[in-house]
Amino acid sequence: MGYKGHDISDELDSTIDKMTELCLQLAEPKFTYGYFNPEYSDEAVTISGTHITLRGNDIYRHLKGAKYFAVMAVTLGMNVERKIMLLEKTSMTEALIFDSAANACIESAAEYVNSLISEESKSKNMYTNYRYSPGYGDFPIEMQNSLIPLLRCQTAIGLSVTENSIMIPRKSITAIIGVFDSPQTDKTSCEMCSMYHKCNIRKDGGKCAE
Repeated sequence: MGYKGHDISDELDSTIDKMTELCLQLAEPKFTYGYFNPEYSDEAVTISGTHITLRGNDIYRHLKGAKYFAVMAVTLGMNVERKIMLLEKTSMTEALIFDSAANACIESAAEYVNSLISEESKSKNMYTNYRYSPGYGDFPIEMQNSLIPLLRCQTAIGLSVTENSIMIPRKSITAIIGVFDSPQTDKTSCEMCSMYHKCNIRKDGGKCAE
C-alpha cells in the first residue's frame, strides 16, 4: 500500500484487518497446470505439438536447456473481482486495502502451485527454475491469449482473457516454469518484474522480496 515508516491510526489498522479477512472469506483459489515440451530454433521457443511460439529473448533464456516446462494458471475467482468493483463505488480506501490484500493472496496462491510443480519435479530427480509470467521483461503480455486457451482455463478454473490480454478475473496469474536435469541458479531480479518502471519500493531503494 506504500506505507513505509508512517504511523497507522487505530481506525486504519482496523480497516486493514477487516478488508484482509473479507478477502480471505471471498477468495476461491483455483488452479491448473500442464507440462509441455519445447522446440528451440533461432532464439525462439515453440510449444511442441502447437503453433504457439513463446516470443522474447527473456523467455528463451529462461527455458534454454529445459527438458520440458510447466505452464500454470491460478485465479481467486469472481467473488473477489465483484467486491473490488463494489468497493470502488463506495469507499476508495477500502477498495485500495482490499485490492492490496487480493494481490498478496493471489501471489501466495501462485507460490503454492509453484511448490507443487517443484515437488513433482524433485520426485523425478528433476529441478525447476523460478516462474516467469507474460509481461515480465520482453515476454509480451499478449501471450496470455495463447496460454489461457492452451490450459483450457475457462472450463478448468473459470479464467478467461479479453482481446486486450486482460485476464478475467483480474486477480489471476499465469506463468512458465522450466524443468531441468541439473539444479538451476535463481536469477530473479527487479528488472524482470512487470512493475519495474513504476515500483515505489524500488525507487526508495528497497525490494518487495529477496
